[in-house]
Amino acid sequence: MRARRPPEALLVTTAQPSHLQEVHDRHVQYTITMSLRILCFFLAIVLPGWPLKIGAVIGAAVLPWVAVQAANMPYRTASEPRTFSRTRPAIEAGRDELSAPDAPADGS
Repeated sequence: MRARRPPEALLVTTAQPSHLQEVHDRHVQYTITMSLRILCFFLAIVLPGWPLKIGAVIGAAVLPWVAVQAANMPYRTASEPRTFSRTRPAIEAGRDELSAPDAPADGS
């Protein structure tokens, strides 16, 4: 007879992700940030008024630094292991009645 699985299975979260996965995640994050930089350059050309244009240029100048800092951050892992559990709806009404046996009505 097979042994039954425990109701909550431990996910492997303490292990570091593979190097390929980590590099892929960093590339995606860097690409998104550099896309925002291109958008800032486009907005600097299209937006009316100098304050908005200067703000877009400052954003385009700062975003590469932000992208490099974010890409060089150590990969984050959970501090405690997560568990997988199927959520089951709790029966709110009558919960106490089920846990305590009924007392006789005549007090004996």
